[in-house]
Amino acid sequence: RPSDYLVSRCPACFGGLKHDGTQSFDVAVCVDGNFTQKRRKKKGGQDPPKEHPNSVFIPETLVRKMDAYVESVRAAKKGRKKKKARTDEDDCYEGPLKVPRSALDTCEASFKAADEKREKASTQFFADTGLMALLCRHDRVLWLVNMRSAGEKQYYILLLLEMLFQHLPLDILVGLLYDIACQTNRSCVIFGFLGRYLHRLVWAVSVFHAYAHAWACQVIYHPLKCVGFGFTNGEGAERFWFSISKLIGYLRVAGYHHRLFSIDMQVDYDQKGGLLRMASWLVRRTLHCEEKLREATEVLAHCEIPEARLRALWKEQVDFQTRPLPRRAKKQGETAIQTVLLGDKTVATLKKRLAVLENKISRRGTPLEEVASAQSAAEETREAIQRQKTNIARILKQLDTSDRATLQKLKYRDYFSTKLSAQTLRARLLQKIMHRKLEFDPIERSVRRSTSEQKRNSHASAAIKKREPTIRKLVGTYNEECKKLCKLIKEKKAPRGAIPPEQLEVEGIFQLDVDDAIWMDWGLLDDEDTPAPDWYTSREVRDGIRALLTKDRCAEDVHRLAREHVHLRIWFGAEWAAANRALAGTEEGALAAPNGPG
Repeated sequence: RPSDYLVSRCPACFGGLKHDGTQSFDVAVCVDGNFTQKRRKKKGGQDPPKEHPNSVFIPETLVRKMDAYVESVRAAKKGRKKKKARTDEDDCYEGPLKVPRSALDTCEASFKAADEKREKASTQFFADTGLMALLCRHDRVLWLVNMRSAGEKQYYILLLLEMLFQHLPLDILVGLLYDIACQTNRSCVIFGFLGRYLHRLVWAVSVFHAYAHAWACQVIYHPLKCVGFGFTNGEGAERFWFSISKLIGYLRVAGYHHRLFSIDMQVDYDQKGGLLRMASWLVRRTLHCEEKLREATEVLAHCEIPEARLRALWKEQVDFQTRPLPRRAKKQGETAIQTVLLGDKTVATLKKRLAVLENKISRRGTPLEEVASAQSAAEETREAIQRQKTNIARILKQLDTSDRATLQKLKYRDYFSTKLSAQTLRARLLQKIMHRKLEFDPIERSVRRSTSEQKRNSHASAAIKKREPTIRKLVGTYNEECKKLCKLIKEKKAPRGAIPPEQLEVEGIFQLDVDDAIWMDWGLLDDEDTPAPDWYTSREVRDGIRALLTKDRCAEDVHRLAREHVHLRIWFGAEWAAANRALAGTEEGALAAPNGPG
């Protein structure tokens, strides 16, 4: 069974917890770092030791040991022979990861939390730079780590997970939500961190920061797309940071031990209050699941597509959108391509000549000698056309995938230039919206409400919103390019089977929700050799897939809520029995309650 410590932290998660083979994992937790809870450097030594009896802080000695271990492992890896520089040709899956390397590299570049070297707090002025918390899905703190680094070092989360697994039975599986879960999972695979626990971990990104990840990453790591997480969003830490925000100014000037003690006191206070609200939390989440299930059932009934078919289409979509980038050939076969293009022009010229000859033959009043001459010339022209077609077919068989793509682009130059323009506009638009949300993030997460900070946030918000017209104009330009593509396709000036990309709605474009059309890039891809799949062309199918996934999340959450209800009853029964035994052992044993908990 889980340790007494974990049961005391959250009886709903750990009271009576056992492995459930029907679920992807047994308990859900989230991790987040915060750099507002800083402490200024002071001259002189530390204040006198003061430790809370129910402290949630991991000892500083263990933090230093984990830091040294991580650095030693990375140093050993760096000492090995360096691999060749990565190129698009090398895109692949790394070990058991389901997201290709190219998508993970994109996430690493876009998410500043993945950059350990980036300073988020000055170590020149602050002795303690922040906190990192591990919480269960009921927003109850399991452990805290006091951070002293300028950035969000990876060894903090590794230490928190190590502590968690040491307090759990060997068969318990854990679902983890973290802003950069994909990068942490990748590091664990590459460097072997958490090697003995890695098979017991299911990774997902926190919902409110999923927009900063590549779409291929979201398909695998978004909790609403990932099996097992239900409606757990991984943002419980944000509510915890807000609950202790009142301590920020006071703890900036507190001593080392006094700061930790004060935070422990606040956590203990919130712990007791949260336990009294646990039943209402379960009821609220149950009602939420029932409402979501009702909505999903209505959509599924309306689309009239069997669930088995929708599941197959969703798997097809995931497989397609998480595939590695296609390998690029180094030689383009320029001579062969020129020969094919010249052959096509020759065929077109010969066909025009043949049409003239056939018209002359069929025209009344043409002298017999001219008819005979035209028939002979027409036969020679047909043979020439056939020879050219045979030669073109032979050369086409020798071309690789890249050469064929190049040839096709040369044939439909207007279409592909417009398509390239739309690709560029979509990438710029997505980048601008992501940057806008990232700029708003510190404002929305701001917990201090001083007058100066409110003014600063107000000015920052106004400056960010001034750029909204530019983004809206970009959406309009992108939609115009989509209309041009649609027109070229209708006029048959595009490759066979080509489809226009979906136009974007200006309304709600800034939300960047996981199911928004901006993530769907079919119609803009470079390797669309097959007809567009139903999951892209049919809105009914897309709505059905979303409803099916929502229905699955409802089933998962209802099952987990039922387990948590049982855990609470087991814990309460054990606590009641322990209280009665304690009362029975006192001189006032007669005060013990005669009946059970009811």
